[in-house]
Amino acid sequence: PHRYEQFFQRGKDCTVATYSLNADGTIRVFNKAYDKPTNEWSIDVGRAVVSFPDENPLRGKLNVTFGANAVPDTSNYWILQTDYTGYAVVVSCTNLPLNRSAESYWLLSRTKVVSPEGRITADAVIDTQLDRNLVRTTVQENCPEPPPDPTNYRTVDRV
Repeated sequence: PHRYEQFFQRGKDCTVATYSLNADGTIRVFNKAYDKPTNEWSIDVGRAVVSFPDENPLRGKLNVTFGANAVPDTSNYWILQTDYTGYAVVVSCTNLPLNRSAESYWLLSRTKVVSPEGRITADAVIDTQLDRNLVRTTVQENCPEPPPDPTNYRTVDRV
């Protein structure tokens, strides 16, 4: 998989994202990433809700937050393409002051290696909608197993 490099992912590889359903119907987002130079795993736990759940048709838009409450009336993660079983192409754009924005892109995969179909689709999205110079391949080989005890993780600091 690959992504736009983000401050909270800088230099990290061996990324794993796990999604599960919370009791209140929201989605728990549990991200892990490994920093090879420091030999350290970090985590970030967040929450996602479907944006505009009453829309018809329902679109692949989510509000994902880390350290705050997700609300269904905004949308910061858009699923541009998916095959529903193996990969998803996701972008995020957040408005910043002074007419600036922060853009993110991820190619998510259920496996460490993206299928050829997923790769072709992601490349098409990159070529038509993103800046290929900002795309970074996420190394997923030779990754150590994350420690089983959550107390061994360092929570990512958010600004």
